[in-house]
Amino acid sequence: MENFALLIVCFVLGILFRRLRIVPENAAQTVNAVIIYFSLPAVALFYVHSLSFKAEYLAPVLMGWIVFLVGWAFFAVVGSRLGWSRKTVACLALTAALGNTSFVGLPLIEAFYGSGWIGVGLIADQGGTFLSLALIGIALAAVTSGANLPKRDILRRLLTFPPFLATLLAVALLPVTYPGWLDSLLVKAGSMWGYWG
Repeated sequence: MENFALLIVCFVLGILFRRLRIVPENAAQTVNAVIIYFSLPAVALFYVHSLSFKAEYLAPVLMGWIVFLVGWAFFAVVGSRLGWSRKTVACLALTAALGNTSFVGLPLIEAFYGSGWIGVGLIADQGGTFLSLALIGIALAAVTSGANLPKRDILRRLLTFPPFLATLLAVALLPVTYPGWLDSLLVKAGSMWGYWG
């Protein structure tokens, strides 16, 4: 429960710091960059690598896709009956049918199920929510906004997202036993984000 409490404290402190102008306007971008490029990949390399893959792990991955596609279909049907624009339907699908399954989801997984399930959470996040956003969500946003986003750019974003690459690398390295120093390094790098049980 400590990570859940920490999440709430961080939200409250973020609001307070912003109102008191204690931190610069771009502080969130800096923190996000550290998490995305350093801490979250370390967490993925540690926890995903520690999994013994089972067929039932496919269900959490598929859930991200199912929730997004069902949500999109729901808003498309409701939107057509209420006369909403395509942009409104797309915005609702992107905001209500996708969750923040890493920044918010992982601390909740650890709080309710323990740190042993973080690897499963990362697979669900990267293989489900992130992939559905990267492959369908970005294309949906581009089409409805009238932006021209080449498929090459979508693929480049997908293949250069550090947590996704770290998750794939962790899966590829499953047969390899990490040396003790690497485990220690990953724990320290990931502890900057706070997800170690």
